[in-house]
Amino acid sequence: MSVNGIGYYGNSYGVHNISSLYRRQMQSAVKKVNRISNMGNSRLNRYLEKSSSHFLRSYNQSMSDLMSSANALKTTNRTGIWNKATAQSSNTKVLDVKQNYTMGSLGTNDSYKVNVKQLATAQKNVSAGVEKDALATADTALSVETSKGNFTFRVSAKDTNGNQKTNGQMMREMADTINQSGIGVNASINTKDGKSQFTLVAKETGKKNAFTVSGDYADKNGLAKPVEEAKDAEYTVSKNDQEEKTFTSDSNKVSLDYGRLTADLHQTGESTVKIGVHEDKVVSAVKDLVGSYNDTLKMLAKNTDRGSGVERQLARMLQMPISEKSLELVGISQDKNGLLQLDENKLRENIGKNPALTKEVLGGSFSMAQTMFENGRQGLSQSGASLIENDIGIAQNNYENNMFTIMGTFGRTSPFAMSNMYTVGSLLNLLA
Repeated sequence: MSVNGIGYYGNSYGVHNISSLYRRQMQSAVKKVNRISNMGNSRLNRYLEKSSSHFLRSYNQSMSDLMSSANALKTTNRTGIWNKATAQSSNTKVLDVKQNYTMGSLGTNDSYKVNVKQLATAQKNVSAGVEKDALATADTALSVETSKGNFTFRVSAKDTNGNQKTNGQMMREMADTINQSGIGVNASINTKDGKSQFTLVAKETGKKNAFTVSGDYADKNGLAKPVEEAKDAEYTVSKNDQEEKTFTSDSNKVSLDYGRLTADLHQTGESTVKIGVHEDKVVSAVKDLVGSYNDTLKMLAKNTDRGSGVERQLARMLQMPISEKSLELVGISQDKNGLLQLDENKLRENIGKNPALTKEVLGGSFSMAQTMFENGRQGLSQSGASLIENDIGIAQNNYENNMFTIMGTFGRTSPFAMSNMYTVGSLLNLLA
């Protein structure tokens, strides 16, 4: 019958048309589902289109994240954590330290035992207190000698209108004049219970910044004698347990190892400065990699029914080439589902005790990071079709079933003769 004829030709055309579209247009697997969905126009196919697209995006993102996390721990990565050695102080209350240029890798560990015996201090002179609001009895003069020269400052006891100034007014005028002079000394006034004290402090620490004060005001009010002497910092350094050397500095910002490091001294005491990979950064990177691996594993396990490519990738990732004993050395274990667990305290302990071994297990040539990086790379090289081949099969079968239904309905209800070639052409156009 003519209906059968159309059904036959329609079926041949539809299957052939789908096959050619697969070859020419499906550069990725999701396009294959999209095309079938558009042709079949069923709820199932539309669902598969959305579900497959979402899965492939999630799959690619997971593999990319895994590679990125692993790359941060690879020793061959020149910008990775192992090649960003930093300086750390064991006692930041005594001193802080910073590096002045790139330190190099973990293999060049250096340590400096620093004993701060004395901090650098700035000279400070303080006068006896005088009644702030009492009237001044006479003009005053103050001489200050610094490394910049000898400077004398004079203040009149009367203002321009001939009115007598108070002690507080004269002290304020003297302080303002000194502060504006730029002689390396700061002047200030401290008032308590109606009495004011005049204070002079060197702007910088160290003996070379000491100063002397003279004049009638200094002599009368005890300002000539320092209450705090100018001192240089004194400290010793032993590099890599070698002979201890003694150093002095007019500043509490000191140089270690010929400018390789700069330390800020805060108080007397001892601190060991170590050069190496920052422990917190290693721990953070391992946490990130363990998290990325576990997330990827969970994502694959939930989608093994989509295609053989997912099953292969899951099996590949579950084959950890590193021995269980090696992983335990860095605080990592694997549960029955293959998920990794991290013992942060054990990891920190091994970073301190055996940094070279920790580095090799985590980021060396046959390390956890190298293996996971390769797993991610191979995961991204999987063909899209293999990842969602089951989705594609369901969509294709659903399309073909819907195609026969469309043809049968058309044949039963068309007002035109089925043998009419115009009708055949119209139907083929509809199916195209």
